[in-house]
Amino acid sequence: MNMASELAGSHHVCRYTLIDIRSLDSEPFLQSPWLADNIVAILTNLRHQRETLRQILTRIATLEPGARAAAFAQLFILAGLRKLGKIIETEVKAMPILDSLLDHDLLGPAIRQGMEEGMQREGLLMVRRMLEKRFGALPPAIEQHLAQLAVAELESLSLHLLDATSLEELFNH
Repeated sequence: MNMASELAGSHHVCRYTLIDIRSLDSEPFLQSPWLADNIVAILTNLRHQRETLRQILTRIATLEPGARAAAFAQLFILAGLRKLGKIIETEVKAMPILDSLLDHDLLGPAIRQGMEEGMQREGLLMVRRMLEKRFGALPPAIEQHLAQLAVAELESLSLHLLDATSLEELFNH
């Protein structure tokens, strides 16, 4: 990691230790009662990817439809960073409640579209927050550009922003 371990201002200095999330054990995240912690667990050092994803998907399946779509979007974005999409696809197909909804004539396309829109919205929010944290307020032109990016483009951008030293470098990449 090549991020600064200190934040200094004219009247303050804050030093901190950077930790690579991949070095953390997934179990405390998976044992948490909070679904968001469970989802973040996929970024940690997963010993049992398939079982972990099945556990998270089972928990998501119990949510109300709106919350379920948002949780799926968050899971898909983070899973994309770890190249776990194929495992998720396999597990979703094996879950009867999810499978039947996705294959439904009328509901399936709407659910898929909603999931894609949710993934794009959550990805945009996550990338925007990371950019603002790293580079400060975003110019309107960058905001407009971000709003037009697809999920895969947002994922790619999120990876490149870790190495970029400026917004110009990132968007002229």
